[in-house]
Amino acid sequence: MDIRTQRALNGLVSLELTQRVAAFEAAIKALEAQIGRWSKYGHVVVPDTSFYIHHPDKVREVDFGPLINVWESPVRVLVPVVIVDELDRLKEVRDRHVRWRAGHMLGVLDEVFASGTGPSRLRAGDTAPSEPGGRLISEISIEMVFDPPGHVRLPISDDEIVDCCLAIETLAGREVTLVIYDTGQSTRARFAGLRVVKLARPQGDEPSA
Repeated sequence: MDIRTQRALNGLVSLELTQRVAAFEAAIKALEAQIGRWSKYGHVVVPDTSFYIHHPDKVREVDFGPLINVWESPVRVLVPVVIVDELDRLKEVRDRHVRWRAGHMLGVLDEVFASGTGPSRLRAGDTAPSEPGGRLISEISIEMVFDPPGHVRLPISDDEIVDCCLAIETLAGREVTLVIYDTGQSTRARFAGLRVVKLARPQGDEPSA
């Protein structure tokens, strides 16, 4: 290999290393900023896909305080991107209600994150009780959580969501509450050590024979 080729090769290697270092430093800064946000005062909540489909209230109307038994404290709703992917798939199912609610939630995410991935305010908190002696409704913010570079997802989406919540707990150094309707998913999450709020839908009357 002649000198010119060697110099050119060395220059390319040096450029590649510089770019990798810059990307690594940017990733570290982004992670540190994320940890800082998640570690602040308030409560971290991850509603499962089933929550967005089956809860009577749409996400902008939900008062998360009573659901997770906290009062007058900010609530940060985190949306792992695996849940966004599940909502995208549910837009194609035959059930009209499921299809509509999935599309509605995706529309909310498109609107909230039009200029970035968060955190963004979903609903302002009360500055004064709406009635004498009443409680203050908490401020609700929302943030998207993306897969880390090189991440390989688990085969089962429920396991992936649980794994994401555990990773957030480790980074934030605080408890994450998973809000869910599915029994199987809640069992997985409790077994993994997560705090779970399991909601239930009205079962209705027993079908006739």
